[in-house]
Amino acid sequence: MGNQQNNAVIYARYKESSQKVEGESRILRSAALAGNQDCYKEFRGMSDLKQIFMKSVKESPQKPLLGTRARIFDSKSKETTFGLYQWKTYQQVCDDSTAVAKYVQHFDLAPKITNEEGTFRFISLYSKNREEWAMTDIACILSGMTSVTLYDTLGKDSIEYILDQT
Repeated sequence: MGNQQNNAVIYARYKESSQKVEGESRILRSAALAGNQDCYKEFRGMSDLKQIFMKSVKESPQKPLLGTRARIFDSKSKETTFGLYQWKTYQQVCDDSTAVAKYVQHFDLAPKITNEEGTFRFISLYSKNREEWAMTDIACILSGMTSVTLYDTLGKDSIEYILDQT
């Protein structure tokens, strides 16, 4: 990682300060945003995803956020079809994600790692894209953990490399 041309990620600071902020790490942003100072501005008074998500929950607690289509299995034909979406509201997703975050913290499933950059907590998500994946990622946002996504299509060597890096 770092400021390599072949890498899609570069390091940047949120505040235009040369001083390291205690307890914070460097912020990663897309190399495509190089030179775009707008990415440093706060979004309507909010500076992180947790604040943005919690504002959305507060403003729209009963609005649908995550939907999963019901699977319908016909035992006679042995075929699966999909029904209507079953929606979870912002508040339900917040409650479920908060419960996941508390569980992970209670059982220390993402222990703190400290190095010269700061203190971090990582959790790997190895799952197909689905509602539970999204809620676990939101749990990471709510509790300050970094989610590391893994997929079966990556292969063993790539997964080992990603886990070694994080």
